[in-house]
Amino acid sequence: MIVCCNTLKGFRQVTQTVDPKTGKLNKPKQGKYYDFSMREFTDGQVKRTCLKVNGGERLNDVARFCAQPEVFNVLTEQERKYLYELCILGSKAHMKARVIYCGSEAKDLIPLFNPFVSAALEGYRNPNENYFGEMVLPVEEIEKTQKPDFKPFKVVSHGFPSQY
Repeated sequence: MIVCCNTLKGFRQVTQTVDPKTGKLNKPKQGKYYDFSMREFTDGQVKRTCLKVNGGERLNDVARFCAQPEVFNVLTEQERKYLYELCILGSKAHMKARVIYCGSEAKDLIPLFNPFVSAALEGYRNPNENYFGEMVLPVEEIEKTQKPDFKPFKVVSHGFPSQY
């Protein structure tokens, strides 16, 4: 099993098995892309960890996982830069979604997102330094900025002619 990183698409697993009848390698099978995927060898087993970055808690999960020295030291410089960039873009998308769908004000969200984005930018500039530990989004405080009874979607009724 190999985990491949494409900076435009993400990480994916490629597996290849041996044909038991002929003993030859079968054609490699490529899996689907994830924002982040990593192999871990524990107790003779291969375990795969896959993470996505949509939402505040998931961004925190990626940062917490990558902050571990045994994970950070395995990543290449290109993969680290990709993950820092992915966290920056994910936080931007999360902030925009909070404004559109929850009625939060951008001026209230910027101070909450700023430490996370600043640490990610510093990590992108210096990929050999581990800034993932400093990247923490205050999810509870972000949720408090939501307007009560905010309804982003309007129900529209289209009347049909009575003859139908």
